[in-house]
Amino acid sequence: MRRARSSRGWAGRILLPSPDGLLVEWENGWRKIDRNVGLRGTVYAVMEDRQHSLWIGLAGRGLAQWRGYREWETYSAASGLASDIVYEIRPETDGKLWVGTEGGLVRGERQGAGIRWKKVPALDGVL
Repeated sequence: MRRARSSRGWAGRILLPSPDGLLVEWENGWRKIDRNVGLRGTVYAVMEDRQHSLWIGLAGRGLAQWRGYREWETYSAASGLASDIVYEIRPETDGKLWVGTEGGLVRGERQGAGIRWKKVPALDGVL
């Protein structure tokens, strides 16, 4: 469970990973973000970035960035992640991302329209 920390966007809401999507606490109950809005798979991790996008780590489906209704950007082993199983996501203040996967730790840096992922070799085989 994670509580969103921003001053806008998801501020103060509890974000709860679940096997069939992401549960978000609202004033009048819970809202589910799931395949109806484009999210597929079991959610392992979630975090909100400074632009109020949600980054969602998935079991076997990599990493998804949700910018809003049906606005998804996805990353997987095919695009440079060490594995399609994502356990944790941590941002840096400069916009870079650390992503803990089944295959090791990677660091992402936005380049052009996508993100360039680089595996952290010092931790190779530790996770």
